[in-house]
Amino acid sequence: MATAATIAAAAISAAGSIGGGALAAQGASKAARAARPQQRTIPIPPFAKAGQELVARDLALNMNAVPPSFMDFVNSGGTATFPFQDPGLSPLEARQLGIVGPQGQQVPFVQRGQGQLTPQQLMYLGMQLAHLKGMAGKGPLANIFRAAAREEHLKDLPQTPGRVAREGRIESCVERAKKRLSERSRAAGTVFGG
Repeated sequence: MATAATIAAAAISAAGSIGGGALAAQGASKAARAARPQQRTIPIPPFAKAGQELVARDLALNMNAVPPSFMDFVNSGGTATFPFQDPGLSPLEARQLGIVGPQGQQVPFVQRGQGQLTPQQLMYLGMQLAHLKGMAGKGPLANIFRAAAREEHLKDLPQTPGRVAREGRIESCVERAKKRLSERSRAAGTVFGG
């Protein structure tokens, strides 16, 4: 009986060492594959690309400009300036930097100390939210923006009973969204004036 147990134990340990060797070899090849460098191109964000292009144009346009020396500055009475020429922004760069909106419209920026958004700022925020994916693009401000865009599109169509019905549905959608937004802002302790 003791010999059968000894033989079984030897067989189990031999099988384990063979299987362990196979696993070790497989693990070594996976580890070697993981250690090899992989080249991936990470796209540059649009605002960074626009900034790089602007700086490159600035440097190219002003590469021969020489700033005034300290003595020139003192002799001018502090009025000597660096002769820097601004090449300006292209429309695409202005859009990528966020100076103008996606359709080239003026961005209603929020001023320092401003406690509440204006109706124009709320509509622009709704447009920005409407272009986001996920739950942020489904909020009441995004819905109000989409409804306003649909109303604007309907103004170009001829007056028909179908158009009147669609305008009524859009108006009820806007009212529901404004009601939801008012409830949310009241719960958050803010005021929605739209």
